[in-house]
Amino acid sequence: MKFVVLLLKRGLENPRFYIEALHIKWRYLFVLSCLISALIGLNYQIEIQPVVQNLKDNILSSTEYIPHYQVENGELKLEDKEKALYYHSEYFQLIVDDQVQNKDIHGGIQLQTKNPNQIDPSTLINLFIIKDQMILYTKGSPQIFTMNLKTFSNEEVLKDQILAISNQSLAITIIIYFACMMIAFLTYWYLMLLTGLFAGLLNVKLNMPLPLLARMKMSIITSFVPLLMIQIIRFFIPSFHVNYYLFIALIIFLIYLSFKNHTQHLHNIVKDLQTKDLTFEEFKNLVDHRLKKEEDNQK
Repeated sequence: MKFVVLLLKRGLENPRFYIEALHIKWRYLFVLSCLISALIGLNYQIEIQPVVQNLKDNILSSTEYIPHYQVENGELKLEDKEKALYYHSEYFQLIVDDQVQNKDIHGGIQLQTKNPNQIDPSTLINLFIIKDQMILYTKGSPQIFTMNLKTFSNEEVLKDQILAISNQSLAITIIIYFACMMIAFLTYWYLMLLTGLFAGLLNVKLNMPLPLLARMKMSIITSFVPLLMIQIIRFFIPSFHVNYYLFIALIIFLIYLSFKNHTQHLHNIVKDLQTKDLTFEEFKNLVDHRLKKEEDNQK
């Protein structure tokens, strides 16, 4: 891993050193991907934290308006003189109405209600406690969770469960962070795959074309410092974003500079040797000395 750190440092001085990424083992590159994904995931969480906090506040506020109800024979019954609840907020919608029924028999939602206009289909999180079931779903997700009404047999049980979930702030924060990190990890490798594919355009300039996995190795090494700088900037300026394709173009340009500078370096060595009047044995010794010096510098 020390070699990887040194390579990243030397690459800042001259991109030609990035060519050494071809000799790095995949396990070290995996560690780099985890490190950068952890930082990206942290910025993702910071970006969505206001939404999470607002959602939590919305859910807690809804508990003040839940009507008294009971579950009898598997059906919801509002107590006398209690009105149905249609609670709407920016990110959360709660409906408690014993006159609403879900007519869909295939696991979807087809509500039969006298007040269809009171249901907002654009709310992020939705909890419906209706005549014979409880429905939980999120906007845009095909997955709908249905539960037996006995889960929340009365309003006190429902309030207690909502408060209990809201009090698990640390656990929720950790879960959200790991979810953000996983999304960042998958996005990162997708980005490296795209960069490796587009970097194949550089093969037309090479005598020995590089396979996709070799190009991905170079993409991971050359992208680490730019990604690190972008994430540090985003940590202080969350609104700062870089277009993916612009970023890919930057990495391909750095890979191109690596090839170009490395080739120029080899040409300079050959040119320097050609200016000396050497025997074959002297020429061989000088080349070996140059190669050993380069290897020592890299170490």
